[in-house]
Amino acid sequence: MSSDFANWSTSVAHIAQVVTAAAIGIGGLWGLLNYQRSKRRDAAKWMHELSNRFQLGAEFDKGKLYFDFQYQDTVEPVYAAMVFGGNDALDKSEHETSIHIDRVLNYVEQLLYLEAEGHIKKKDRDAYFGYWIGLITRPDHGAVRRYCVNFGYDYLAKLTRAHEQEYLILYGSLITGESAHSSLNLDKALRLIGERKIKGQLYDLGEYPGLVLGEGEVQAELYLVVDKSSILKLDEYEEYDRHKKEKSLFWRTTMRVPLNSKVTVDAWIYFYNQSIEDKAQIISGSWKEHIDSNSPTD
Repeated sequence: MSSDFANWSTSVAHIAQVVTAAAIGIGGLWGLLNYQRSKRRDAAKWMHELSNRFQLGAEFDKGKLYFDFQYQDTVEPVYAAMVFGGNDALDKSEHETSIHIDRVLNYVEQLLYLEAEGHIKKKDRDAYFGYWIGLITRPDHGAVRRYCVNFGYDYLAKLTRAHEQEYLILYGSLITGESAHSSLNLDKALRLIGERKIKGQLYDLGEYPGLVLGEGEVQAELYLVVDKSSILKLDEYEEYDRHKKEKSLFWRTTMRVPLNSKVTVDAWIYFYNQSIEDKAQIISGSWKEHIDSNSPTD
């Protein structure tokens, strides 16, 4: 009996140890889950506070307004000037505008840094700030991406896959082979990448064509900008005045075009900025074909 009792006691003790170990394991797991939940709650609270500061902070109001409703009239011309002329290209009013815009970009840049360091999750960043990041990644908002890559917004540049170089699209009297191309020294300032077909409609303005947005395809050429100062000269040549959009003959903006089969870039382009009411459309979409077909024959 004593032997059986001893065995029974040993079994009970073993079972007790197993139960105790299981209890400790369950307790540890429960503690870990509670810790993770607490940590998650703290992270969610932090993200909520970050969002509230951005959404309700008066210092961000003007910058958000510019991005949301005045991109083409306010943000784009400022960045179009800074990419090629730096801060010195801006007047006092534009400097103040750039400060408000930078506050928005700086905040988003800091969020991306926190994400990269593992302090916040991508899904949280998207949930709270997806709208604003979406504005920066819009296809027609290339000027902000060009600004980011030129002025040290490394995380935004990486997120938007912004490229280091500047590119330019030409489609009319400035393309390779035209007299204006060489007279403006574009053969030295630009490097031809190749021909591209872009969306839009081409109109005959006499000595040169004008491109406007619309259905159809236009034959163009993509260039790498070797000399950035050439763009400022082209601004003058194209009668582009960022301070007077309604009076500008052409308007410099950006367009997404393929660099190759794998990479798409934001290229600068001059769109015609005046009425096309009495202008004849070039149906072929090619200025070169148009002038060749209209040249006098012997």
